[in-house]
Amino acid sequence: MRVRLAVLWVLIIVLIPCSLFAATVSAKGVVVDSRGACVPGIKVYAVRSGSVDFQPTCDIPARTVTDGQGRFRFDALPAPAEQWTGYSLVAYDRDKRLGWTRGKGDLVANMFGVMEEPAPHEGYRIVLPDLVPTEGRVVDQDGKPVAGAVVKPKWFGTDSADSSSISARAMDAILKFPSATTDDAGVFRFARLPQAQGIGYTVTKRGYARVYDSKTKDIVLGPAGDITGRVVDEKGKPVAGAKVATGLGETEATTRKDGTYVIENVPVGERTVTAYFSGFHVADAIGYDKRVQVSAGQTTRVRDLVVPHRVTVTGRVLDAKTGKPIPNAHAVAEQQLHDKTSSRVQTMDWTAADTQGVYKLQVVPGMEVSIGAEHPLYKSDYKIITVPESDTRGPDIRLEKEPVAKGKVVDKGGRPVRGAELFIAPGVETGKYSPTQSSYAHAASDAQGIFEIALPGSDSEVRITAHKACRVQYPSYDLEPKMALAVWRSVDRERALKDGITLVVEPPRKLTITVKGPSGHPVPDAMIFIAMSWPGRKTDMSAGWHHPFVKTDEKGAAVYDNAVVGATYDLRVHIDGQGFQEPIIELPAVGSPEWKDSIEIVLKSQPDAK
Repeated sequence: MRVRLAVLWVLIIVLIPCSLFAATVSAKGVVVDSRGACVPGIKVYAVRSGSVDFQPTCDIPARTVTDGQGRFRFDALPAPAEQWTGYSLVAYDRDKRLGWTRGKGDLVANMFGVMEEPAPHEGYRIVLPDLVPTEGRVVDQDGKPVAGAVVKPKWFGTDSADSSSISARAMDAILKFPSATTDDAGVFRFARLPQAQGIGYTVTKRGYARVYDSKTKDIVLGPAGDITGRVVDEKGKPVAGAKVATGLGETEATTRKDGTYVIENVPVGERTVTAYFSGFHVADAIGYDKRVQVSAGQTTRVRDLVVPHRVTVTGRVLDAKTGKPIPNAHAVAEQQLHDKTSSRVQTMDWTAADTQGVYKLQVVPGMEVSIGAEHPLYKSDYKIITVPESDTRGPDIRLEKEPVAKGKVVDKGGRPVRGAELFIAPGVETGKYSPTQSSYAHAASDAQGIFEIALPGSDSEVRITAHKACRVQYPSYDLEPKMALAVWRSVDRERALKDGITLVVEPPRKLTITVKGPSGHPVPDAMIFIAMSWPGRKTDMSAGWHHPFVKTDEKGAAVYDNAVVGATYDLRVHIDGQGFQEPIIELPAVGSPEWKDSIEIVLKSQPDAK
């Protein structure tokens, strides 16, 4: 199966898939202010988060109000029907105070419907930031004030780990921020706004568009025009509901029933106008974008944008042995693309099979596509079809069940750990593993800490990890969960299948790393890349940017606080402007007798002074 498991690993960690086996999930917690005092009588919303483009309705399925001690509880949140979605919990009141659950702990439903809690046996803690008077200024590109511009606070989210992918549509429904209009000096004022990341401003003034200028704190507007046109299919029929964008984020429109659209306030200059369907990518199937010149105060007419019409392929995902449906199996349509130098797989559509195992995928007719399915307890499979010109009955995907081991996750005190995520990696016979590579299988522990996990492959020894993450950090291009409790273990396959697996998780260890030059002087600003590895095997760190890293301070020291007990790591130092330094340092297993909580790395040559 050519579904890219590496991508799924990232999605599993950051977006937390929906419930596969539970109809409902629950959550509890407390709302406090910035000083830690409980806040009674505040509304708490359960907000869809994750792939919200595939959940056009019901973004806010439930809400409640905190009691006299600031506590709240959701007893029966509906498990999301689409994969790769979960919940964030948002607190908001009339005074415009806003808080939300943060990082990895904010998604209620993991892939098995088990509530993700920030720590075992505890609920969620939502902190309301202080409200502060806020003002700003809107100017044109010459720095002159722009009067009469309408400014409105809006939820944009944030690139930091403190925010999940909360639906902007859902947040707009919750946040009832007032708007403000700039005065003759271009100044706008708000008496009380939350002092929180994720909130920005939309600015509207006819004939102007926002220009992002990092040299000033002011909001800068530049001249703008409008773009109008029509979207049609190959036969010239109007296409309704298509998105049309200029690639500038805020300049987007949706086509009407007759296929027409208008994009207002587009910055002047040459723009590329693109038509697409949300979640459906056809860029390689047919050309559908146009380059146009936008002039200030003018409406530019674009020639018809052509997108291929779509047909629906319907089939079922079934157990190969019993013939029973496999609910919530991940069904996907993919196309193999080739050019002169390479080939790649493009995902055209994906969905979760319903309770009867039925999938519905939208694809472009005339193409040869792979229709496939996967599930944590089954071997993946796919069928290749040529898509006809109309809706069609697709293939039934029959999946063979993997051998399944049962087990339990407990803490060092023997208490069950709920909502721990488990992953099976290739055994020592097949190669090495790192958190940024794909895993073979995954699962999650229930309220009693019990889990079932597939043991794919034929290795006599398999590596299994269980972790309870408390947030996600973004040290480099790839994601690494910040562990609250975790463990790595090697287990014998046959014994695990026969007797089960007990995993004892504990907090990660801290590793202090000091980097010095050959003369003994500390090396500040050195980047230390960290890769999980197999004992006795070096990790390919030539592309070190794909691993998490820490950076040394002025004393040449850095702390990595996410070393999982039982895991082994390789380190490599990178000096800005001089590249990677040799050699790669191999560390013993965390928590073993050979493990040390601090190491010193002495470079062979002294880095150049900055």
